[in-house]
Amino acid sequence: MWFPFFRGLKYCKPRSFAFFPKKIRSQTAYIHIFRGMAQPPISLTNEELFEEVTQDHGPRLKDLNGLDCMYKSDAEKAIASHHKFPGIIHTLPEIHYDFFENNLFEAFADKRSNKYFIAISVSVSLILFDLFHRMLSHPGVFKNIGNATEEEEYVSPTGRYNLELIPAMTSFKAPKNADRCTYAGHITRLAMRYIFEHEFSHILFGHVDYHLSNSLTLLDYQTLEMDADCTAIARFSNLQMDLVEMNNAPEFQKFLYRDYHQAICDLVFAIYTTYLVFGDGDFKNIPGSSSHPEPRIRQLMALMTFEKIAQINSTKLQWGQLSHDIGETIGDAEKAYHLITGATFNPEPFNPEFYAKNPLPQTLLDNWALKVRKGLHRYTYKELAP
Repeated sequence: MWFPFFRGLKYCKPRSFAFFPKKIRSQTAYIHIFRGMAQPPISLTNEELFEEVTQDHGPRLKDLNGLDCMYKSDAEKAIASHHKFPGIIHTLPEIHYDFFENNLFEAFADKRSNKYFIAISVSVSLILFDLFHRMLSHPGVFKNIGNATEEEEYVSPTGRYNLELIPAMTSFKAPKNADRCTYAGHITRLAMRYIFEHEFSHILFGHVDYHLSNSLTLLDYQTLEMDADCTAIARFSNLQMDLVEMNNAPEFQKFLYRDYHQAICDLVFAIYTTYLVFGDGDFKNIPGSSSHPEPRIRQLMALMTFEKIAQINSTKLQWGQLSHDIGETIGDAEKAYHLITGATFNPEPFNPEFYAKNPLPQTLLDNWALKVRKGLHRYTYKELAP
């Protein structure tokens, strides 16, 4: 599994992608990975099947804007090229990616009539677009991107960042500097692609079918989430490095792919901030107490995955320097998020003892090795990690 062994990293400030089951849906932001329901008649069209998949969430979005069309195109190209992935065992059935309408920050994968569906709330793209553009329009955020002196400090019209209000807003705060505006759009696109890759991992590695065919514990769901996070990061990191190596970005975007370290750090910024949207959780980290581990633990495991990626790609990534660069990126992302949203900062998870005394990481690794990995063998379309 893409869970490297845990060693202390002083710079680590982990967070996580979060799923809130029905019993704790008082939170605004939540992510489903999949929902098991009776299979509808095979005669339904893909659009009708998608409506079945999202019937408890909202109707299919019929008119996509230009950005959502781009995000959908990115996903469809990745789906179409999956047969090129190393380690593919079986050809996947059809996979359809689309948006549905509601004001919540959610995405999930499901299956109908032997077809898979990845469903994204349109609010996800609205919220991420707004958040990253607000960040880069502040002069105190990522001063090394473009000319930050062109930006002006401002106060959020809502007093603080409110996920419920953003989808209903009619205007967005955009950076004045062209490079900073381009960078904000780039990070938004990375975040949207990561959410797709996370859900795609649930399909690619058999999580959806494993869920539909077995009775799973909450610890099992936590383990599946970790596998989806880490495999998505590994796959996406390789894509980022390939883009640097090909050096074929449009002229106005070449500054986004100057070197391998920058490409990885931009991905860290996108993923880390997306985790922040879900909040810090309560940090109890009791194994098997919810469908997802607490955000900070998931972030730590994700960062350990980046370390493993650096070890595998040592000719491109020098971990000593990259770990420093990632640490600075995380610090900037933390500062930007709290500056723009007004969210209260919780220092507890940054205490090394928080991780040293936490049983969850090793519990997840053990559950993967002793149970979940064995159960996935009959469902996966790609070779599983050790």
